[in-house]
Amino acid sequence: MKTMKLVAVCSAVLVCAVLGVASDARADLSSDPNAIYKIVNVNSGKVLDVVRNSTQATYRLHQWDYLGLSSQHWRIGPYGGTNLPCITNVNSSLVLEPAARTNGAKIWQMYFTGNIQQQWFIVYANGFGPPYRIKNALTNKDIDVEHNGLGNGDLVHQWDTVEGVQSQLWHIVRVN
Repeated sequence: MKTMKLVAVCSAVLVCAVLGVASDARADLSSDPNAIYKIVNVNSGKVLDVVRNSTQATYRLHQWDYLGLSSQHWRIGPYGGTNLPCITNVNSSLVLEPAARTNGAKIWQMYFTGNIQQQWFIVYANGFGPPYRIKNALTNKDIDVEHNGLGNGDLVHQWDTVEGVQSQLWHIVRVN
């Protein structure tokens, strides 16, 4: 009986690893479609936020002190039949995507199309536990705070993974 339970647990972990879904006690990203999260940068302690609390497409993301605004809240999970998670802003109902495929391309919110650039791998940064890297499924680049910024309003872009760079690491914390 213990062996069967161990096999079941290992199977669930393997499925989550293959799908790029990671979870911990604060962020169960794999089960509740109604879960809402704040995404906190490890380097600055500030949260992922939409500039000017906009509900319009093409508005960039930046980081800001957590104020509990809906523009700072996110749903993470399959959306509209996608295989990998999309990251959807609660305020705008728009999904995250990079504006281009290159290093330094801004991350903005956009209308859902189901394209791969709107899908993300959320993986443990160290391979076995939080914090997370949020990697775009098309570009394989990480969501990163520009210039390792620490301030309110510092913009967010994508960049190749650079080990040891804290501005590419995120805590995902459920708020509801």
